[in-house]
Amino acid sequence: MLVGNKQRARNGKFLVTRLIKISCMILTLVAGSAWTLPATAQTTKPEWRFTTPLPLPLTGHAGVTLHTGEVLVCGGITSAGAATTSSFIFRNGVWTQTANQLQFARSYHALVAVRKPNGESLVFAIGGYGGQTGNYSSLSSVEVLQFTPATKSWSWRMIGNLPAAVGNCAAAYDKKGYVVISGGRIQTNGALGSGTPTTISARINVNSLAIERIGAMATAR
Repeated sequence: MLVGNKQRARNGKFLVTRLIKISCMILTLVAGSAWTLPATAQTTKPEWRFTTPLPLPLTGHAGVTLHTGEVLVCGGITSAGAATTSSFIFRNGVWTQTANQLQFARSYHALVAVRKPNGESLVFAIGGYGGQTGNYSSLSSVEVLQFTPATKSWSWRMIGNLPAAVGNCAAAYDKKGYVVISGGRIQTNGALGSGTPTTISARINVNSLAIERIGAMATAR
């Protein structure tokens, strides 16, 4: 009986210890970054934690998860109030710059990641606002970030312009070969978001990278 009690006590201690270990293996979701949940963890509740901060403070930046499992963060407005061309990738707790930076300083832009059937990965940075405190203008430019398998690096290049310059536009990949863009605000100067909402819509062919205007929305938004 005494042996049995000791065995149960040891089992109970092991179980408690195991549960404590498992409870520490939580999914970490942090603004601008993500860690992978260990395969052995048994939890259904994500938890926020601090992780390595961005190399510079930003607001109005955009981020996406890449097919490599890394996180891309680009653009935004710095503490000085100016839009930036910054472009960083987060991997294994470290932020590094992409092979080159955005060609246009932009903030409050759309950022869409696409994985093509042939395995090629693209990220589109679309529209947004450029400028600095009190004097921001919407952008029409579209840039694409492409992955080079040989060097395992990402680099940006300009591919064209939207039918109109828009900040705060919405964009999504339709999984049929196009990134569809709609809405946003058009402005030539002034405070962020002070422009006029638009009905304009466009799409990007992910194969040819051609940009074309499509039917407008019924309501400006």
